[in-house]
Amino acid sequence: MADFCDQASDLSQTHLYIAIKQRRDEVVKNIDGDGTCLECGNTVDQIEHNGEIRTPRWCSDECRQIWDKDRQ
Repeated sequence: MADFCDQASDLSQTHLYIAIKQRRDEVVKNIDGDGTCLECGNTVDQIEHNGEIRTPRWCSDECRQIWDKDRQ
């Protein structure tokens, strides 16, 4: 049988998990670009992805790989 300290710790941990989950659910993740490639500066066209219109951050896979490699 757990003593009151263990019970308080468990309750505190539960409240912490709930608060973290609620905060994560509130966060809006915007991964769209602004229409300009982050690597070379070329114009990036909008695309349809999963039924939504999105603006990629890079104009090509090559630019994305170069940009990613430069930041490692």
